[in-house]
Amino acid sequence: MMVDIRVAIIEDHSLTRIGMRSSLNEQEGIQVVGDEATASNGLKLLQSTKPDIAIVDIGLPDRDGIWLVQQFRESLVSETAAQTKVIMLTSFAKEQMVRTSFVQAMPTAGCAYAPKQLY
Repeated sequence: MMVDIRVAIIEDHSLTRIGMRSSLNEQEGIQVVGDEATASNGLKLLQSTKPDIAIVDIGLPDRDGIWLVQQFRESLVSETAAQTKVIMLTSFAKEQMVRTSFVQAMPTAGCAYAPKQLY
């Protein structure tokens, strides 16, 4: 029996958030456990669901995604928080801005980042 990968999405743009949720829910073996549009609500979601993967936008309206993930990691026993892998999303167009944000996040936050691009 295959266990679903549990995913949480924290993204302030509703179209992006809804699109990701819909697309992921269509995939066999993936379960979206929740989604939120702000860092404060996202932190509550991560703490209550402890997902396998958290997809977190860097640019959230109340706090940035780096803060959110740092708070999540600090709020739980290290082994529990470390089990959640993080994908940081960014709409920063300049590569240097992305690298700076990601380097700030790496020690406590994520294992990957993905640029959001509209074509």
